[in-house]
Amino acid sequence: MHGMNAKTGKPLAGEDHLWQSVSNIILTPVGTLPMFRDYGSKILSMTDTPISSSTLVDFYAATAEALEQWEDRIDVRRVTMEVEEVGRIDITIQGIYLPTGESVTLNGVKVR
Repeated sequence: MHGMNAKTGKPLAGEDHLWQSVSNIILTPVGTLPMFRDYGSKILSMTDTPISSSTLVDFYAATAEALEQWEDRIDVRRVTMEVEEVGRIDITIQGIYLPTGESVTLNGVKVR
């Protein structure tokens, strides 16, 4: 799939376009797009929640559910999160990039 870099307007394709799309899905709160009320993830509504093993499971589930629903180019195999400080999480997603069948790691999806 080809698209446009949201910051520069230049063409974007392949895994770079996938990373941008995944970031957009994760960082868009559910209910904020008028014509697509289900688009996005629940991650941002959870960032003020105290981090525990059970809330991390909720974060993982919210990430996987959003990508399962909205991004059909990746088969998510693993989600890891690093809590940088209160309310700041760095997400890494590993999976299979389905257009090529290759493994892909998407680093640096930052939730603030």
